[in-house]
Amino acid sequence: MKRSGRKKEWSIVLFCVGILVLLPPVLSLFDRPDFSFGLPRAYVVLYGLWAVIIAAIAYGARRRPENTLKTTRQTPPSRPESET
Repeated sequence: MKRSGRKKEWSIVLFCVGILVLLPPVLSLFDRPDFSFGLPRAYVVLYGLWAVIIAAIAYGARRRPENTLKTTRQTPPSRPESET
């Protein structure tokens, strides 16, 4: 699929942020013996960030309806002037 404009920028930024967030030095900040929802905090953070990245991909990949793509405003046809 060929992307242009903001979708291309969105894809690149999302990829870079996803890589940075899922690096081991960042994830090690949450590697503690604490538990959240009965699970180790590192697992909750890892899968939570993964879910956010997937949701952002879905949001960025959605198609807009055809009627919102047109930015030009259509003017009604003008009536011819009558010669009287």
